[in-house]
Amino acid sequence: MLHRVESSDGAVTEVLGYPAFCDRLETDPRFPSWFTRLLAEVHEVEAQGHRGNERLVRLQNELVGLIELIDPKGEWLPLEQRERLPRSTPLLPTSRTPNG
Repeated sequence: MLHRVESSDGAVTEVLGYPAFCDRLETDPRFPSWFTRLLAEVHEVEAQGHRGNERLVRLQNELVGLIELIDPKGEWLPLEQRERLPRSTPLLPTSRTPNG
């Protein structure tokens, strides 16, 4: 997220980092109002658990696979942070060949 800050050169646009974003979300009473709908939807998704969000779980699993392809040695994202969410349905082969 970009935000404007004052500097010696006048107003500049900077990136609001994740920790600062979280802090502002908790401490600035006006800031969360921008995200009311998003936060409500996140809470709804969370309440459904993994079984109710199988498409999101599949997407997360596929994104981890993509990260593994792009960064196999864990140079950008450490290997220990690549945990796949457990799937509620078994993974079925996507092809009809005998060996998958």
